[in-house]
Amino acid sequence: MLCETMMPIGWAVGNRVGFASAIRQPLRVTKAKGKPPMTQAYYSAVLDRPLDEVWSLIRDFNNYPAYIDGVSESEIEDDKRGDEVGAIRRFCHLGNWIRQRLVDHSDRQHTLTYAGLDALPYPQDDGSQTPAPTRYQGTMHLRPIIEGDRTLIEWSVALDTEPADAARWQALFASWIPDWTDSLARTLARSS
Repeated sequence: MLCETMMPIGWAVGNRVGFASAIRQPLRVTKAKGKPPMTQAYYSAVLDRPLDEVWSLIRDFNNYPAYIDGVSESEIEDDKRGDEVGAIRRFCHLGNWIRQRLVDHSDRQHTLTYAGLDALPYPQDDGSQTPAPTRYQGTMHLRPIIEGDRTLIEWSVALDTEPADAARWQALFASWIPDWTDSLARTLARSS
């Protein structure tokens, strides 16, 4: 499938399915020395699959189409591996091409961090003042839950946005991350 359709990002977020239980977190704002505060969207859920199974699915940075609904294709640029720090993935999500760099990857810690290479435009909405594009960096971290051989996933995205737009961007990502996590949970359920 080619990434030709021009649906706005966030156009379809899907229905939630009860495969993951969530802990909602309030808006987080962090301040780096000498920089304006960054907003963070955070979500955690329990996946009813063993950590090694979840990690084997997400550890390859190029495996996005396998577990995120709406991602139709993905490729790693410059012949890098999907677990190689510095690798750039270019993927099509709901008709939009997005490029991200793998910033950190640890098989030991079961974590990966990625950063958007281009500022993300705010999707079409209700016609009110559209927030300025944002830069972002996301982290997926898995932890084992011994009871039941399950996995805790923590997914956070730090947003470098205009202060006036921070709440809208945080709310948008706070709605997207649970949907992405639910998509992952559905994929894992199908594979069992």
